[in-house]
Amino acid sequence: GMKGTFLDGSLRANVAYFYIDWDGFQFFARRRSDASGFTTNVGKAISKGLEAEFLYLPAANLELGLNFSLINAKIDQISEVEAFMTGGSVGDRLVSPEFSAVAFAQYTGPLSALDGYDWFVRGDIQYVSDMPNAFPNTAGQGTPNPLFQLTDSYENVNFSVGIANENWRVTLFGENI
Repeated sequence: GMKGTFLDGSLRANVAYFYIDWDGFQFFARRRSDASGFTTNVGKAISKGLEAEFLYLPAANLELGLNFSLINAKIDQISEVEAFMTGGSVGDRLVSPEFSAVAFAQYTGPLSALDGYDWFVRGDIQYVSDMPNAFPNTAGQGTPNPLFQLTDSYENVNFSVGIANENWRVTLFGENI
């Protein structure tokens, strides 16, 4: 990973690459004998990706930000019994979006009517890519899961306005507007 400050302190960046070799990942399973559900550790998964966050201060009262992640998380090894119990197979994606991002802008100014208080206005936009809702096969049955699908990707636009001082903050916000 890397953390840095650039452009005379007006740009901050945090970037990290990660690689997780996950032995015994936790997942929902069903027993062959009586189809009882339980959570267990099975197989091996690998999750690798890139996460980054950037904060840019182009003016004294203006903040611009961008955060994103790219993730590739899949089953790498699983026994035949574990595959039957969980419905997962080698190469199946874990329940995680491959891409997500948030961008925001916030303007803050002094509240002249109240000494020591500031007002602010902020807007955010978020994007999350599609992701599987489960494994493709039915846990404990070994047949295709009729409920398996990729969730839709989605976007959110949020807006907030408020006042704050060093000790507290009051915010009015709208989500997914």
